[in-house]
Amino acid sequence: MMRFDTYMFVFIYLCFAILPLSSSSVVQSVHEHENIQPHNLNVESGRKPGSIMLTIVNDGPTILGANTTYYATLSSLPNPGAKYICYWSELKCGKLMPTWSTTELISNKCNTTSRYNCTQNLGDHTMLLRILHKGSMKEIATSISTVEITEYMNVKLSVQQDGTVCNTTDKCLVTTKKSVQMTVDIHDPSNFFKDAFIEYDWLYGDGNSELSVEPMVLYNYSTPGRYKVQVNLTAFLQDEERTEKSGYLSYYIDLLDAVSNLTITGSSKTTVGSVGQYNVSCNGRLV
Repeated sequence: MMRFDTYMFVFIYLCFAILPLSSSSVVQSVHEHENIQPHNLNVESGRKPGSIMLTIVNDGPTILGANTTYYATLSSLPNPGAKYICYWSELKCGKLMPTWSTTELISNKCNTTSRYNCTQNLGDHTMLLRILHKGSMKEIATSISTVEITEYMNVKLSVQQDGTVCNTTDKCLVTTKKSVQMTVDIHDPSNFFKDAFIEYDWLYGDGNSELSVEPMVLYNYSTPGRYKVQVNLTAFLQDEERTEKSGYLSYYIDLLDAVSNLTITGSSKTTVGSVGQYNVSCNGRLV
């Protein structure tokens, strides 16, 4: 469901889209980023008559205070020899008037970067892009991209044992009495936390905990069962305000006894279509 500010943004765009534009209406300059591979997230496409497809991706979700970069690609141009402008607009900090910026379309691509510092931008945030002919300012394509602005750090946990990575969409099965490697990954494409000091408070679900300054730990579970791993993160930014950001995640791990002394007995010869009987014995449990 679209939020109220998204409806307001589209309404204001419709009101101002018919106003004449000029190349002098640049509010801020944005550097072009060449050969950057964005996360394939939050894709929006807009189609104009003539089979022109405008696709936008962004590298969100984005924590409040960090940058979001939007990457746009135009499928084709009505006049490849002409010059075109990417006209970006958005509502920021609860303002009723859009913030504008322009970049040049190069090789059918352009991008822009925007920072979000206001709590009014929390939640789904919309960026509008219009592609205009530089001389006539005629619009040839338009589309939007939606990014999620979050109050807390965007993190995920990966778990592996003996080089085998757990399937995060299913059960995470590992064995007892062997090291389990757990690693926190912070989604931070704009390097917002590059110089931050980050603490990781690990709760392993078996009554034990650990405070670490590294995103990766090794831990041994001695008893089989299901454990809820929790990690609380605190990032101390190296800015004048000494800003603190926090994050949290939880993950369930299923522990089984390691299988040892596995023995299989039965006939070593068989024929196609016959039924054989085999006995399996081991120390531990088979699943």
